[in-house]
Amino acid sequence: MQKNFFMLIFSVVVALLFGACAEISTKSVLEDSRFKPKISINSVKLKSINLDSLILESNISIDNFLPLSVNIKDAMINIYYEDKIINSYKINDKSTLKARSTSKINLDSDIRINDLVKMIKDYTTRDSLPFKVEVATTIFVPNNAKLSEITQSDSLFEYNLRERFEFDIPTINPKLSLKEAKFGLGDSKVVVNVKNNTRAKFKLENISYNLRLSGVDFSGDATSLPQSDESIDIVMDNFSFSLPKGGANSTSVDISANLQLGDLSYKIPLKLSKDFK
Repeated sequence: MQKNFFMLIFSVVVALLFGACAEISTKSVLEDSRFKPKISINSVKLKSINLDSLILESNISIDNFLPLSVNIKDAMINIYYEDKIINSYKINDKSTLKARSTSKINLDSDIRINDLVKMIKDYTTRDSLPFKVEVATTIFVPNNAKLSEITQSDSLFEYNLRERFEFDIPTINPKLSLKEAKFGLGDSKVVVNVKNNTRAKFKLENISYNLRLSGVDFSGDATSLPQSDESIDIVMDNFSFSLPKGGANSTSVDISANLQLGDLSYKIPLKLSKDFK
């Protein structure tokens, strides 16, 4: 009998608690860390590099712990060096994040290498530099709706999400120069030198090329030869080309490779293009 009495009391208390929670407004719930939506920067990495710019890829997740869907409006990413914004990028997008779900987004930021060199006076004398990535977005949730009466047609209020992530970027400022060009039947060779004009060390793997000589295209795999000045010679040979009268009037090259830069644990796609007159 006593056991049944305590069970009855417990049931009443639980019912009262749940009844009270049902009347809590969404604004109040947002003050509870268990329900507060969250934006997180899971990783930042160099996605690709060319002669002019580098592209950062930020992997972001937005968690909605609320028992209702919310609307997401736009996303902004800022890149900082020493608390100065060096790049901003905005994604204009509206989407809906379902109740108790997570949305993952990849945001790319294009950073001009010349801008870094001009803005950061010690850029070329360092092997890496500290940066910060900041992401922000706005979600819309029902305004003062009771959790027991929530509908998607309720008036909405804005709730801002923001997060920062610190990381180091190896410095990169690649330069290409034509080192050697020899032509003949079965004995043609073009050597292009790649140098990183910063202190960051680099290696190139899986190099392929497209070479255009006086309007004639050649393509294939190239070999790399490290040099004493820490640059790399890219050797393109095993093709035949007869030099026209008056010599080659134009030479251009497109190079694709996997770049190992500094202490990064992953390889970066590298694309280099250059016209030599």
